[in-house]
Amino acid sequence: MVSDFFQPGTGNRSPRRSPGLPAALEEAVEPTLGLESALEDMAADQPIPSVVILTALQVEYLAVRAHLNEWNEEIYRDTIYERGRFIANGQVWDVVIVEIGMGNDGAAAEAVRAIDRFNPDVMLFVGVAGGIKDVALGDVVAATKVYGYEYGRAEEQFLPRPELGEGAYKLVNRARAEARKTDWLRRVQSSVAGSKPRVHAAPIAAGEKVITSTRSPIFGFLRQQYSDAIAVEMEGFGVLKAARMDQRVAAIVIRGISDLIDRKEEMDTAGFKEIAARHASAFAFEVLAKLWGGGIASPVPDTSQSGTEAIAVHIDETIQIPLERQFPKDVAILYVEEREGKLALKAFNAEQDSLEPLKDCPPPPLLPDELKSSQQISDFLGTLVAYRPRKCAMGQFLGWLLTLRRTLRETANLELSRLIINDRTGFEIPWEMLNLPGNETLGTVVQMVRWHDVDDPDTWELMPLPLPTLKKHSCQGKILVHAGVGYNTESHKPFQVLRSYQTVHLPDLQTFFNRLQQAQSEFGLLFIASREFQCLSKETLKAYLHYTDAMRSNSIVVFIDAQLFLDGQPSMSYREIAVSFLEGGLKGVIGSLKTLNDPEANQIVQHFFAELDRDRTATIPEILRRLRVKANQRLRQAFNQENCLLYLSTCLYAYYGNQMTVLELTPTEDTTHD
Repeated sequence: MVSDFFQPGTGNRSPRRSPGLPAALEEAVEPTLGLESALEDMAADQPIPSVVILTALQVEYLAVRAHLNEWNEEIYRDTIYERGRFIANGQVWDVVIVEIGMGNDGAAAEAVRAIDRFNPDVMLFVGVAGGIKDVALGDVVAATKVYGYEYGRAEEQFLPRPELGEGAYKLVNRARAEARKTDWLRRVQSSVAGSKPRVHAAPIAAGEKVITSTRSPIFGFLRQQYSDAIAVEMEGFGVLKAARMDQRVAAIVIRGISDLIDRKEEMDTAGFKEIAARHASAFAFEVLAKLWGGGIASPVPDTSQSGTEAIAVHIDETIQIPLERQFPKDVAILYVEEREGKLALKAFNAEQDSLEPLKDCPPPPLLPDELKSSQQISDFLGTLVAYRPRKCAMGQFLGWLLTLRRTLRETANLELSRLIINDRTGFEIPWEMLNLPGNETLGTVVQMVRWHDVDDPDTWELMPLPLPTLKKHSCQGKILVHAGVGYNTESHKPFQVLRSYQTVHLPDLQTFFNRLQQAQSEFGLLFIASREFQCLSKETLKAYLHYTDAMRSNSIVVFIDAQLFLDGQPSMSYREIAVSFLEGGLKGVIGSLKTLNDPEANQIVQHFFAELDRDRTATIPEILRRLRVKANQRLRQAFNQENCLLYLSTCLYAYYGNQMTVLELTPTEDTTHD
């Protein structure tokens, strides 16, 4: 039972959570140490405000997304959303954006769907509109009300019976206040040429027709029947009508003027649609940035008062945000440290209370030094199967993880997707091999990534660090191989696998680094299989990487062949090599936690690239997870020496770095040798 390992916390939870910390906080400075008192005063369960922003056109959608820090895709009932963060004045917003197409009826349906899924505090429709009167190209209109002008009775002439949607009082008043200022212009994604655009808080009209002439009957109808409307569009009424059905959602429509009805196509060609979309988006986010009070958002509170809840803490001019808020709710974070030879760990998630287990517990059994004895390997696997004792840090973590998986399924219809591990110990713990009930192991259930940024255990709950990116990052190009002098590339099986890609093999280490220094987006992968690499000191490696700009300017992953440390003792541990490469600018490092025998190491390389060939869209952590699944299946079919070694070897391969990295290597039949 889960209760044998961990009793979940009883704190209240809001379903709305921040998907992550922005890559650069607007007001953040260097980390502040000694935060224990602030941590005790801080209630990490306080929800953050959320907003859904709807757009009709791609140009509007892109203008909105330009204001977000990191975003990831989310699908609900076949509608594709993107979710990111916006932070200003110490306030983090959970932002969901969606492109829904044109028309009031469709807009109303999509607004209802978004409210049902995300339960937002605020809903905005941000886009472009045609100007009817008293506006100029590039101006912004914050709609005080939206007329549904096509409602009426058709007799000998059309008798309008106007339907009306009103913007939320607090949003309209905030829009009026910001319209009197020019602060919002700083958020425009490009310079504002000529006369400065103005903001109008005024009515607009919405129907199902695209109006392209001031001489058209419908234009005359609007001027006669809706004389106070200054712009016309096609979706705002539907959105406000949907929002009115849920009194908890405050909604407003914000439009940029892209044309003045006549010469519409000419204005579109001249780029005014893009300009109007950028202006509307800039003003919309300025409204969010200044939206205090009313239960929607409030300034960062003073955490010195007992019982005060906060989502962010100001300490000596530094904004600190809880670690669990830095990741989406389907991601779990595990922090592990060593204290005088014993183990302490902590686990975080945006949907579940943080795990604070007993500290100073004995570590799990370590990896065998010799991997040639089948009896030793089977004993090791058997020890891990039984390693879930009560009142143990490891057992509590597994119980916490099981509770989280169930919670995500029941409350958010999500599966736990990734486990990010910050293991600061020297224990070489094979986390991937820990067993869960139901014949599952951790490494087969979730994608697992090692993370290296959190240094200070005293500040592990409040981190102003950049978030490991949550959107897919492609590493494209050739493979640069360093296989060492005397390395037989003709007979070595891993190198034969690499021949299906454009490959440059440089046996001399100095030449290898020289070529890397000169690379201009040429390589997507470094494959290191030379045992002379182990003779490098940490200082030498860091010096090479420090003077190699290609690491920082290009997207590159390194694959370390597990045979690298087969002979002698390495001067650096695998983790030290991985961290050095990541600090040098690489997007990720693939390699083993322990030295492997040649046959098993060869199989891992072959299986990895075979899986990559089958699915070029899979991230590196997902490819490794699939290898573990297949090895686990083989082990269950036949528990023998060969399958034990393959399973162990597969689980020993770990990945450090950007959790969403994909490899797009250039295929070829020819290999280049320099």
